[in-house]
Amino acid sequence: TLFRSIDKITEVTGRGLKTLGLDLLGVIPYEPILTTLTPRLLMDELKNLELITEKGNNLERTISSVLVGAMKPHQALNYFEGGELLVTGGDREDILIAVLCWAAMSIKSGNKAALSGIILTGNSTPHNSIINVAEKMGVNLFLTKDDTYTIVSRIKDLTVKIRPEDKAKIEAISSLIGDNIDLDRILNMLD
Repeated sequence: TLFRSIDKITEVTGRGLKTLGLDLLGVIPYEPILTTLTPRLLMDELKNLELITEKGNNLERTISSVLVGAMKPHQALNYFEGGELLVTGGDREDILIAVLCWAAMSIKSGNKAALSGIILTGNSTPHNSIINVAEKMGVNLFLTKDDTYTIVSRIKDLTVKIRPEDKAKIEAISSLIGDNIDLDRILNMLD
């Protein structure tokens, strides 16, 4: 509760650094977009994901949360709001059909980022019709030999990296630095 505002953090940190004879040149606030995952990042970092939809659709889409599909389909649908990554067994066609139907309805009502992707675990590929529907909707399906627990644990332990193609993150960083760091003072110190 002491450090709820950026102003308070700036004040306390500034005083602490001053006691060491240092000046505070800025404080960058937490920006959630900088810690978000994308399907491309998962493919690059997890190495054992195989994209089984023909087109790599929306690989830069932001993943809002990671959900495990280990329940009855009607219960799983309560957790979807948009942008989720579903991790479930490829043999769980019941949940895949339910989630793809939800995504289709969501897209039809204007939510273009209904579903960020689905990771199918256990090296189990669903029926081709499910793959075709996912592809037509722009939902990437990934296949992995790992079990659900292992892949979710690996995702949780990932360090999010900012890459050249992460345009929204780069814009956010640029804005955060411009708004919160005394760049003129830093440049003057370099002269």
